[in-house]
Amino acid sequence: MHLHDAKNRIDAGADQLRPQLSVADSAIRHIRFDLSQLLTEHEDTLPQNAAELMQTTVRRVYWNRLQRKFDTPAAVITAIKDDKVNGETPTVFIPHNDLTALRIWQLLQEETADIMRFTIEMLPQEIEDKTATRLGRMPGLLSMAHDGKDTLLPYHVPGARFNELYGWDSYFMGLGLLEDGNTEGVRNILTHQKYQIRHFNMIINAPRPYYIRRGQPPLFPSLLRTYYKALPDDEKPEPEWMQEAIQAAIHEYRSVWTDAHHSTPTGLTRYYESAKGIPMETEKGHFDSIFHIHAKAAGMELREYQAAYLRNEIQNAELDDFFAHDRAGRASGHDTTNRLVGRAAHLNPADLNALLYKYETDIADLLEQHCGGELAGWNSETERADEWRNAAEKRKNRMTEILWDNEVGMFVDYDFKQNRQVRYHNATGLYPLWAGLATKEQADSIVRYLLPKLEQAGGLAASDEESRGEVNVQRPLRQWDFPFGWAPHQMLAWEGLEKYGYHTESQRLIYKWLHMILSEALKYNGAIAEKYDVVTCSQDIEAEYGNVGSKVDMKVGAGFGWTNASYQKGYALLDPQYKEALQALLPPDAVFAAHV
Repeated sequence: MHLHDAKNRIDAGADQLRPQLSVADSAIRHIRFDLSQLLTEHEDTLPQNAAELMQTTVRRVYWNRLQRKFDTPAAVITAIKDDKVNGETPTVFIPHNDLTALRIWQLLQEETADIMRFTIEMLPQEIEDKTATRLGRMPGLLSMAHDGKDTLLPYHVPGARFNELYGWDSYFMGLGLLEDGNTEGVRNILTHQKYQIRHFNMIINAPRPYYIRRGQPPLFPSLLRTYYKALPDDEKPEPEWMQEAIQAAIHEYRSVWTDAHHSTPTGLTRYYESAKGIPMETEKGHFDSIFHIHAKAAGMELREYQAAYLRNEIQNAELDDFFAHDRAGRASGHDTTNRLVGRAAHLNPADLNALLYKYETDIADLLEQHCGGELAGWNSETERADEWRNAAEKRKNRMTEILWDNEVGMFVDYDFKQNRQVRYHNATGLYPLWAGLATKEQADSIVRYLLPKLEQAGGLAASDEESRGEVNVQRPLRQWDFPFGWAPHQMLAWEGLEKYGYHTESQRLIYKWLHMILSEALKYNGAIAEKYDVVTCSQDIEAEYGNVGSKVDMKVGAGFGWTNASYQKGYALLDPQYKEALQALLPPDAVFAAHV
């Protein structure tokens, strides 16, 4: 498809397109003016077209605004404060053996005394259930990695109310930072996550006390490999740093993904969080519909019943089970979707096991490339590349035996309690392509069956409408379901499709996603949102939680971390003719008319 062909196709609709371009031109002028002030450059030095202007905005402004440092008292307070929770004085929690962190935080406590009071507490060596329960109700911050002397390392946050280093967000943000040449930012991500594994046994959801037992989708070794590959030879990290990072990845695998909580009788893995009760980060009233049922049955007022349940004055096994599934769903990063509600802790998810297959093959590759094929782990046991490859092969075989749905031709989840497959059309069904575990025949089947169900005007929907089901009071609209689309799904799908030779499909999905982001950004002065309605191509969304990044004033903002990254990565992956089409703001149905 050549650009002039696409242009010819929209000639007949030029009158309809002209108002859209007029709005875009006005927005471009406004954003370019803001950027010229921010970058202290003359406006004429900035790109003239919207596509490259957006790229420049992310690279030179948004990443900087999403970075957090501990270099001023105000910055320290910003890092500690948590807009998701209210209440008592926050506490900074220090790992039991990190005396350097203790000294740094004591100095920061003195420097910020006139602005905000916070307390400091050393954690015990072993965090038992009672301690974890107490932490699960406390505001504050878990200490971050430092330089070993007197400075806490900077980090990047997703944006808005998410003012912490987030687990799987950081993988996708890392890809965007690498695309923009910010290798230091990615090294800091890896160092912070390595610190979390050493002190908390896992990469936690975020460094808040109420997340101390919640992991995230396992992506650390994939980012480590991508980071190393992106560096020129004279900037490669020292061998000792790489080996310690590999040891950290192995430790997380051993301490989390093969422990008694996450292992299941099928030989495959599940998501799980051992903490109990209402997740502290949820907005007030989030679970009212659930508590209303039980409060009514008990003849109590909703808030009275909820408070009594939280104080353990009311025992309710059904609620306990509900929150076990809810927390497992949050550990998956997909909070929430009807795919996981009420059953997440009983599933062997196809996406998690695909990620772990990639994890195992990544460790094998890292051991071969950096350690001569073997390395002593933190527990002193020798880890060998061939054993990791055997583990990956075993997982792939079990996935094919248990998760492959022969009727439709895709990997699905498996309920190991009910001993049955659970079919749900969702974008994570493309993870096996990204992981490289699917055979060519399986990949062809997945693409042929699943892609038409998920592809929309703005890219991939998180699920299809059929799987999501009817929306009502008992089954509300959930943000990780149809019609919403998310950057992580897009980015993993693009790479997976390319891996199996589906270049045309990948380019089409990239173009749709970027065109939607760009069109919406031009309506809202450069705003890039957390998620989108990919059916209507809109960021004006209200589902469970608000849409971070979508409400902006008339100033250039900071976007949203992984969506910023998806724009940068997607634009770099586009073929030249599609970049040219995006620069001209040509709609996808003109550029890819044969596929709409």
